[in-house]
Amino acid sequence: MEKLRASAFKQQKLPAWRPVPTYCMTIALFGIFSTIFITLGAIMLAQSNMIKSISIQYSTDCPTIGSTCDVSFEVKDDIEGPVYVYYELDNFYQNHRRYVKSRSIMQLRGEDMGYDDVKVDCDPAITNSDIGKLVSVNGTVLNGDDVAVPCGLIAKTYFNDIFQLSSVAPFSVAQELAIDSSEIAWKSDREYKFINQGEGW
Repeated sequence: MEKLRASAFKQQKLPAWRPVPTYCMTIALFGIFSTIFITLGAIMLAQSNMIKSISIQYSTDCPTIGSTCDVSFEVKDDIEGPVYVYYELDNFYQNHRRYVKSRSIMQLRGEDMGYDDVKVDCDPAITNSDIGKLVSVNGTVLNGDDVAVPCGLIAKTYFNDIFQLSSVAPFSVAQELAIDSSEIAWKSDREYKFINQGEGW
């Protein structure tokens, strides 16, 4: 034990290389790293400038909930595909602790959960009446006192606007542009984290 305590490793006497930077070496290193980072920055800036986006706020044109309306906009520059469609919500604090915790993990994984199983996790939006949805996605009338599937504040504030794009060239008929909504979720989410409980959900 005494021999181990007196070893070079314990006494921190192992041979080590301690570089002593000189004036020329410091300038050379800063020059090399500056060149690398300036080159990378120029490449990323050029790629960023190639991105073209159009932002359309349609809340003033479509003030009524559940209504259908047309919003016209002009694409002035040529945009190479693929073209991505996103939506943006203002004053929507989805990172609030109570909002994030208001959901049932087991229910989202496809488990059939009762009221007592989800009342703590999904509070305050537990039943269909709490969610405000009394008709399922396939048109089935739901009992307002049944546990909502899914339950929680996240399900209650689900954004469900539907978009349809059409291209209108001068003196021609409108041509509908297809929006591909497949493969927009991670494979792990589709196969393990979020599983539908049955037909129509």
